[in-house]
Amino acid sequence: MLQKILAELNLSAAQVLMVGDTAYDMAMAEAINMDRIGVSFGVHNADALKKHQPLAVIDALDELLLHV
Repeated sequence: MLQKILAELNLSAAQVLMVGDTAYDMAMAEAINMDRIGVSFGVHNADALKKHQPLAVIDALDELLLHV
């Protein structure tokens, strides 16, 4: 799915950051070597998100700006 979106927008994975709240989001981004940040206040907990080696797992939306 991410590759299709990138192709439609004429972007590469290196130009984009995935922000997601599920391990599925993190796995999709990891599969195409896209940088990713997990949000712990969604569907999956921080431990599940960290399994996919995100740049960070944040606990509040305002923390996002500290990592981009």
